[in-house]
Amino acid sequence: MYISEESLKQFTPAFPLEQFAPLEEILFLDIETTGFSPASTQLYLIGLIYYCDGKWVLRQLMAESAAEEKELLLRLSQLTARFSTLVHFNGIRFDINYLMQKAAQYDIDLPLDSLLSIDLYRQISPWRDRLGLTDCRQRTIEEFMGLHRKDPYTGGELIQYYKAYTVNPDDSVRSLLMQHNRDDMKGLLYILPMLAYGDILRHMPVIRKAAMTKTKNHKGELTCELTMELKLQTPVPRPLTLQYDGITLLADGAKLMLLVPVLDTELKYYYPNYKNYYYIPALDAAYHKSVASFAEKEYRVQATAATCYTRRRGYFLKQYSPIVEPYYKADYKDNVTYFEITMDTRENKELFQCYAEHLIKTILKKDKQAPAADDRS
Repeated sequence: MYISEESLKQFTPAFPLEQFAPLEEILFLDIETTGFSPASTQLYLIGLIYYCDGKWVLRQLMAESAAEEKELLLRLSQLTARFSTLVHFNGIRFDINYLMQKAAQYDIDLPLDSLLSIDLYRQISPWRDRLGLTDCRQRTIEEFMGLHRKDPYTGGELIQYYKAYTVNPDDSVRSLLMQHNRDDMKGLLYILPMLAYGDILRHMPVIRKAAMTKTKNHKGELTCELTMELKLQTPVPRPLTLQYDGITLLADGAKLMLLVPVLDTELKYYYPNYKNYYYIPALDAAYHKSVASFAEKEYRVQATAATCYTRRRGYFLKQYSPIVEPYYKADYKDNVTYFEITMDTRENKELFQCYAEHLIKTILKKDKQAPAADDRS
């Protein structure tokens, strides 16, 4: 077995990994195999990165022949006992499943499935289209982050080199195999900041300020817009722009902006308990029976749920569930509601924090993309 170890002295994670576990309990993992089926192929290289004695360490274990596969798994089993968290790229679908089946073949205890699993592929793939990624390969994400590898090979292309190496060991071929895995491992560290996009939902940004502005559009019409500025807990590595139903979300660095249209219009407030109200057609409004009973019978009718309303003119903000009350509607059957911007709401920072969170969740869920198809580097 060939073992390589190097200290990554210059590496400082550009993402707060401590939110998952103490650094000493986090293990990065990537493997190289001669195929996808554990029953008919061989595990030949394991790459690991972990934090030890104040520095990050890259350790690689390589089986120089099929006979060393079991020893490779035993070494991994011994090492993983001290970790609580596993970081990988598409490992849930391949690496972990492959290792568990291989360990079972040798009756080796390898409880990787008991560790907290952070699959960078699954964390990043929902953002593929949002960020304009052509695919979700690790190399594509690395290039998006500005890292361009010198290693030209894929894991599949290197299988023939490993098979040739087992027949005729050669240092240059071994270096080629190790370099590919080394680049994979360092690439995991490099793309960690991509987790910041998921942090937008995991750790809601904090509102700094909110302001309503009036401007003229290209037609010369006066329009109103609410601008909310929030601080992200984790800065995003590349700017993000999303739009939904006229609302714009902009994330850049540690700042997130929400640009929300404000309606200057008349809407309806629907009273509860419509049985206690009369509808006055001439006034197109409902009044409580304690008041409307004074009107002649021919001028009033029993209110229904759809006619039990009063009208109000003002500035309104759209909400996709009634988080702020009282809420208004354009029509009784509408699912979307609105709340009014008043002097009280303008000064209510807690309300705008709640409203901003509501919009962020709505935009990200409505814009949610399905994970891209599996594609290993």
